[in-house]
Amino acid sequence: MVLDDLYGTSLYIDSSKRGNEHIVTLNVETVNDQYLSEEGVLEKVLNLMYIVLFKPNLENGLFKETIFNREKEAVKQRIESILMRKRDMHSSACWNWHCQNIQLRFRQMARLKKWNA
Repeated sequence: MVLDDLYGTSLYIDSSKRGNEHIVTLNVETVNDQYLSEEGVLEKVLNLMYIVLFKPNLENGLFKETIFNREKEAVKQRIESILMRKRDMHSSACWNWHCQNIQLRFRQMARLKKWNA
């Protein structure tokens, strides 16, 4: 794995939506080169970020189906876990009621009834 060779570098990507704006967050944490005997770790990390953003792992112009389905299931489980946590569910219901006439009503949550559509 590429991250294993980068001294504990962590890479995290997330997306969210606020109103009509889609937000993609890319977070990378790595060690400073000055603490290593090897140089160029930062350059390798920046190259990895470039690959992740501009050269994703595609097959015939689409994300690999097995990876896509795995990530789809992870999102479904995250939504289901929110529904299981009563406080979060009620907070979300209040938000939906408060914003019932505007587009940002459902925030980033999907309706599970339509999940397999």
